[in-house]
Amino acid sequence: MNPKKKQPHQNRGLQSNKSNQTVNSQEDILNLLDKDDFTNDDLKKIAVKISQQTTTTTISGPIPDPITFGLYEKILPGSAKDILDEFKEQSKHRRNIEAIVIQSREKQSSIGQIMAFILGLFALFGSVYLAVIGERTIAGMLATTLISLTGSYFYGVFKNNKSLKDKNISDNKESEGNSK
Repeated sequence: MNPKKKQPHQNRGLQSNKSNQTVNSQEDILNLLDKDDFTNDDLKKIAVKISQQTTTTTISGPIPDPITFGLYEKILPGSAKDILDEFKEQSKHRRNIEAIVIQSREKQSSIGQIMAFILGLFALFGSVYLAVIGERTIAGMLATTLISLTGSYFYGVFKNNKSLKDKNISDNKESEGNSK
């Protein structure tokens, strides 16, 4: 094997004609872009290097990491502000949609409670009427069903209120711990 000939895996960097600088990472690319006198050939080499890089990055969040964010701004000035503005608009839109969904669920819940109350009244009056006319067995079954449904409803409300109180207590403890 000829020692002067470079193997493909050994040529990890990209040489810039202007600065004789090896481009190995995004930071090197940013530094090269900081130059005032880079040529189209430099840009092509940077693009080739970027396309040749295999990088696995995990980003948690809706906006890019700082290096990618800087690249956007270098390549297209003002794009970082556009990205942040779009993120703010999307967040505002999502919160508005969530508020609409919450209001809709509260309205549906209220309507459901009113309808259940009306149905319960009909069942109560129906069982009393049936008892008065002598149909005590049917009146008893209807009253038993009504009592079990009412009990289930109040148990669910009690359990939901208790879980909300527990959540509020744990949230308050966390916020007190973070403020200290």
